[in-house]
Amino acid sequence: DSLVVDFDKHAPGKAADGREMRVPYHSASFDFRLAPYCWRILQPALAAALPFSLQASFMTVTFAALIGLGAAVYGLARVAGFSRWHGAIAVLLLYSLGWGPKFVVSDFWVPDALGTVFLVVAIIFALRNRPIETAISLAVGVLAKESVLFAAPLFFTLNARSVGDWRRFRTTLLVVAPAIVVLLAMRMLIPQANGDLRYISTMPPVISRFPEILPPYSYISRFNEIGREFRWGDRAWGDFDAYVTDPFGVALLVLAGFGVVRRPCLGLRLAPFVLLVYSQLLFATDTQRLLVLAFPALALLTMPGLDAVAGWLRVQVGLFVPAAFALFVLTLVPRDDYGSPLLLQTTVLLAWLLLAWGARFLPAALRKHLAASSNVPNAT
Repeated sequence: DSLVVDFDKHAPGKAADGREMRVPYHSASFDFRLAPYCWRILQPALAAALPFSLQASFMTVTFAALIGLGAAVYGLARVAGFSRWHGAIAVLLLYSLGWGPKFVVSDFWVPDALGTVFLVVAIIFALRNRPIETAISLAVGVLAKESVLFAAPLFFTLNARSVGDWRRFRTTLLVVAPAIVVLLAMRMLIPQANGDLRYISTMPPVISRFPEILPPYSYISRFNEIGREFRWGDRAWGDFDAYVTDPFGVALLVLAGFGVVRRPCLGLRLAPFVLLVYSQLLFATDTQRLLVLAFPALALLTMPGLDAVAGWLRVQVGLFVPAAFALFVLTLVPRDDYGSPLLLQTTVLLAWLLLAWGARFLPAALRKHLAASSNVPNAT
């Protein structure tokens, strides 16, 4: 029996004048054939299984995924060998991403949160060198969103003894194979109808009136239109903010930078994943929303960065939890803005660093509680 799902969703497209627009569409599982949205069936399937209204069902799935994502990020920090304080800070930094959880809450139809849960879980199993569990996480996750597959190289890079570890490479291919099969199966079972005027005419008026926003879907055409014409042809120095600072904010980037300095090998092992995340920019237009997928890698680098800063200041890592919470609160202030408030974040970060530095001038009875532990755990 095929699962029938009827839902409203926001599909990004472009109007005739080139402006980006979002149009609601209706899907009936395998009967809906507008790519790439028709291949992302996991979230609508879960929503269909719930006894609530359409909107409430999607909202429930998204909020559950966001809660699960926080738990997964905490577990990622712990599995990587860091303390509970590190895990708490990682979770607060996650929820301080305006283009991450905040955006997903406002547009709860998108499958970003659900896909990211499976991606983080796959990374956790990769860290633990669990090939079967990693393969299952990837295979199920790509049903939520194809970008979950970006975590696949990490099974090799996080576990390989050397670049020429061919035994680990063969195991990685076996780990990735089920997810590839699922992706191919979805494309065969649900052939796209983009550019099919007869099919598009059966869609709701908000779609059928603008068939030009749904041309035949191919990565080559997407690359020519977006990668070459939009990204490269219209490149400007101002794009740096959209590509780097706006998606992640000041604290995450600074601490991850310290982490790269302290653990350069870890940075190299995570680099293929980050590069794959950024490769989305060649084929899709939702810049910041796409790039926040790199958060798990930045979080793993932030942990040793926190250790470095805490060591320099001679305080415990837990002292930075209030600062991370303040960054989370800052994200909540602008209700309709998802970008990182860079100036406010910088102010909070500098102020807290000054307070931490000033803690050394407190009376000895108070200062001993802030002294750095002699056995701060490092990532494995």
